[in-house]
Formats: sequence, C-alpha cells, structure tokens
Amino acid sequence: MERKLREWEREKLLNQETAATILAYEKQQHPAGKKARMPLLMIVGLVFFTLAVFSFIAANWQVMPPLLKSGLVLSLMWLFYGLGMASEKRGFGKPVLFRLIGLAMFGASLIVTAQAFHLSTSGAILPWAVFLAALFHYAIWRHNAFVVAAFIMGGVTLGMSVPAVTWLEWSLFTLAALIWLVVSREQLSLIFSWILVFGSGLKLWATPAYESPFWPVWTLFFLVMLLFVLQKEQRRMLMPLYPIFGAMTLLVYLAVRGETEGMLPDLSWIEAWGLAAAGAVVLGISLWKLRPVVWTSILGAVGLMLFDQSAILLAVTAEATALGYLVYAQKRGMVLAPGFVYFVLVQAVIYVIFAWGRLDMALFFLIGAVLLFALSGVAWWVNHRREEAVS
Repeated sequence: MERKLREWEREKLLNQETAATILAYEKQQHPAGKKARMPLLMIVGLVFFTLAVFSFIAANWQVMPPLLKSGLVLSLMWLFYGLGMASEKRGFGKPVLFRLIGLAMFGASLIVTAQAFHLSTSGAILPWAVFLAALFHYAIWRHNAFVVAAFIMGGVTLGMSVPAVTWLEWSLFTLAALIWLVVSREQLSLIFSWILVFGSGLKLWATPAYESPFWPVWTLFFLVMLLFVLQKEQRRMLMPLYPIFGAMTLLVYLAVRGETEGMLPDLSWIEAWGLAAAGAVVLGISLWKLRPVVWTSILGAVGLMLFDQSAILLAVTAEATALGYLVYAQKRGMVLAPGFVYFVLVQAVIYVIFAWGRLDMALFFLIGAVLLFALSGVAWWVNHRREEAVS
C-alpha cells in the first residue's frame, strides 16, 4: 500500500497530505502484527484425523444409505466453507484454497446425490451447476482462482453438450457468458469470458440451425460489434484477441480448403456475399474507431475464396496478412514475436498443402528463411530511415 501511494504521489495523482491520511487510515484498520498460526501438533493431528475419516468413509461407502452419502459430502462442503471464513478472520491458511475445495465438494455432492438416487449424470446439467457456482464465488470474493474454475467448467459445459445442443441450452449458456463478459473488469476474467462467448458461437454447429461453415467468422464479427457496448478499458484489454483468433480462423479455413477435394458442403453464394458485406462493415467500423481489430475484417472474404478449389486465394491472403502484420507491427513499435509465429505457421500449412511430396522440405524452409531474412532487412531499413528522420 505504501509503495503504491508513493507511486501515485510521484505521478501527481495524490498530494502528500492525502497520501499520508490514506496510509494512516489503512494502518489503523489493519494494524501490523504476526498472523495467527496453528500449532504444529494441531496441524499434524488434523491431517491424521482427516485421513482416518476418509478411510472410514471409503471402507463403508457401499453399505451407506443414499441420504447419509449425500449428507457426508454436503457436510464436508460446509466444513471447508467454514474453514475459509475462519481462515479469513483469524489469518491462518489460505481462504481461497478452502473455498475452492468447498466448490469441488459442491460438485461432488451433486454427483453423489445423482448416483445415490439413480439419477442421470450425463449431459451438461452438472457442469452447468458448477459453472454458475464458480461465477457466484467470483462475484463474492473476486479472486482469479474462481475465474479459472469458471472457465474450465464453462469449457466442460460446452463439451458435454456434444454432439447436439438445444436452442434453450445454447441461449442460456451464451447469455451467461455475455453477462460475465460485460460485467468483468479484470483482464483474466475478460479474456476467459470472451473465449467462452467465442466458443458458444462455434457451438452453433451442434444446434438444429442453419448449416453454415462460417459460424466462427460470424461470431468474431458479432464480438467486434460487442466492443461498442463495453467500456474503453475493457476494449483495450480485449482488442489483442481479435487478430489472434482471426489468424487462427484463417489458418483453419486454409487447411480445410487445401485438404478437401471438390466443393465444400453447405457453401452458399448468398451467404458468402453476405459475409463479404459484413466484412466491409467491420472494415469501415475498424478504420473509424477500432484500428487494432481491422485485421478481422479480412475474414469477410473467406466465403468467396472457399469456392476456389485450389486454395491459392486463401494461401495468398494468409501470406499477405502475415507479411502485412509484421510490417504494421514494426512501424507501430509493437512486439514482433506473434507476427513471426503466425508467419511460420502459414509457411508450414502452405507446405503441407502445396509442397508435400513435390518439394524437398529443406528447400521449402530455405525459401521461408530467405523471405524472413528479406523481411528483416526491410524492417531494418524502415528503422534506419526513421532514426535518420528523427535526428
């Protein structure tokens, strides 16, 4: 606290008197002192007692009545929540660890109750319950551990609804992920909720809806529009995701088109032109207000390029975007590593599609190395000219 106050004072965000007042208040509210620690013998005794209890339960589990089984797991759940509360008040242990175990016991109680009373444990109901419980934990205690738990259970919920999902299930999950995204303020929570919304868009392939090969692109375009609903700081933290997921999506379409003979199923000229129009809209919006997501608009042309059975148009587009992004990042002083990784991946996919069995791998990667060398030379020349202009 004292270090942050001194930093804010140096940046002229606070004056010296206000910083001293805040520091005095915090010291009064949280007086310094040693945290209460449990005696070593008590810790050892608790460990052996816990092992003994679990051993007894495991030995008699099969003969226990269903209500007793559920009651035992629920009791353990409330025990760990109670330990979390006591840990926070008394200053021993890690409260978040006890609460995470309590959350796990909540999931275990659902499974045990369902099995004890011969209820179905298939489907997405159990992951749904734990997913919502993890979000509830995060809303109360605001710890990133619950963000990770919610993200994992959200992914499990999406996976458990394979191969088919009803419109009701899809709508409820998408609504929950969207609400989480809109109300999030921390970066990890924003990123994980954004990924779940993107995943729910991919899940449209499992719904009894219109069969479209372009759900990932439509989802990304929807997420671009969603940026206008979010606050400025939220947009700043999320915008780096768009070129990353756009690049991954373009690579997947290139690989699928290159490895598929003949026309792809479910391709429609009407939808392809509609996607191109949506891409033009995204391009205009990006140039107007959201420059970092302008690369996403390139995906609008994917629908038309998929009609090219040779995949050459997609390959040229992927190559051009890889080189273009590197030049863009160089001029803006951005980190070049993501652009180089994407460039290498593009070369690998193009090699598998066009050069496998036709061109020696060493020769192919030699060509790629020459391209990278040439690009590095161009970047050096641009930097040199910029330094000369500044001097």
